[in-house]
Amino acid sequence: MEHLKKCGTQIMVGKLTLLIWVGWMMAACGAGDRAPRLDSRPPEPSNARNGEPSTGHSENDKIPNFPWPPPKPSAMIPIPDAPLRQLVGSDSTLGALDDRLRKVIEAGGYLESSYFAVPDGFAFVTRLEQIEEDGTPKAGTKRWEPEVGPMRGFSLSGYLKSLFTAEKGYYRILVFVVSPHPVFASPTKTVSQKEANAWLVEGASNLPGSIKKRPYGPDVTCTALIYEFEQSERGAEATIRVPGRLPGRTHLEKARLWRAFGS
Repeated sequence: MEHLKKCGTQIMVGKLTLLIWVGWMMAACGAGDRAPRLDSRPPEPSNARNGEPSTGHSENDKIPNFPWPPPKPSAMIPIPDAPLRQLVGSDSTLGALDDRLRKVIEAGGYLESSYFAVPDGFAFVTRLEQIEEDGTPKAGTKRWEPEVGPMRGFSLSGYLKSLFTAEKGYYRILVFVVSPHPVFASPTKTVSQKEANAWLVEGASNLPGSIKKRPYGPDVTCTALIYEFEQSERGAEATIRVPGRLPGRTHLEKARLWRAFGS
């Protein structure tokens, strides 16, 4: 009888050991089948993955990026900070600054423009315009003609003049960069007239809310980049002038913008 009790006890211990071992094996196997833990970190901006600087804007509000650092301009000049802040007033956001910039620039006749993202700010790009040699915009519709037009009408003196002189054409695109980061041009990259002319259609028509809401803090500045192109003669391809023929301030004065900025 005592022998039977010992056998029963051994069987119970064996079953208990087996159950513990099976439970341990099931737990170990189940751990490998669990769903991976989700990473709570926000996704990395796509442009940062490509080696480009982050613009600091939401993916949902993303607008095209302006080349950064910008291609070499013909001239570059900062817009004086104090007068510009007086124009913007107490509503210190980039949206308020954009509203004021647009009013000033449109008053100068630049009714077509586009927006691009730059690090923690934006770039405001004007349409390509044709200018006089001194930087004054061409009069009337000639200002917006894409190239020097053919000789209008015929006269013997005009025909003889065209045989010995080639009419030059000068063009300009203005880019206003608003950012808390220093603006410096690429040491190697330039831009063709075709590429610069495409900025107008490749950019956004207005700023998204994520950029408008950003504070117009004390470190935010506005810098004007002037891209000047010269067409040597009718039908020739216009090429960028680096450095340009005129200083940046002269360009803005002739464009009737410098004084409008309160400078």
